Amino acid sequence: MALGIETPNVESREENEVTIEEAMKQSDLEAEVGGLIHAKLDRGERAVETWLVSELLQMYPGIEGDDESFYLLCADYHLRHTVKRVLKKCGLLDETGDSRQRPFPSFPRVQRGYLLDEDGQMVLVPTEKLTRSQLYGKADDYEAMGRGCFEHADQLRRLADERFPEATASDTRT
Repeated sequence: MALGIETPNVESREENEVTIEEAMKQSDLEAEVGGLIHAKLDRGERAVETWLVSELLQMYPGIEGDDESFYLLCADYHLRHTVKRVLKKCGLLDETGDSRQRPFPSFPRVQRGYLLDEDGQMVLVPTEKLTRSQLYGKADDYEAMGRGCFEHADQLRRLADERFPEATASDTRT
């Protein structure tokens, strides 16, 4: 008993129980979530955060018994966080140059899909389904990020000049 909490006897494992070593890994779950998202993008569908969580919970209905509500709560919470993390990655360009990732060959920086916030939930929308207004909105977002990156770079250089005033312009990399 630790901190007044009784721990179950781990040695009394039933035949059908899965050990930690046998359990699904986070990387497996992320790959499965990514597969669902990419399949939706391949079909030109939107990947909606809450729908993905529901779909994944339905794929693994084997939670039963007295503790079902506890495990469903934990699964829902963990899936929401995992789905959000994977959604952020899935619209990005593939560094391998995968042509699936480049729906508009004459626009090599354009991503396969873009995240939108719709009523507080994340939705990955295939680029070809974005409206003119949404495309301009994303362009505005990137310009704002770019300004922030240039300001960040400027501040780093100013900090370097303040911390190392004896350095000359020719030795900026040391």
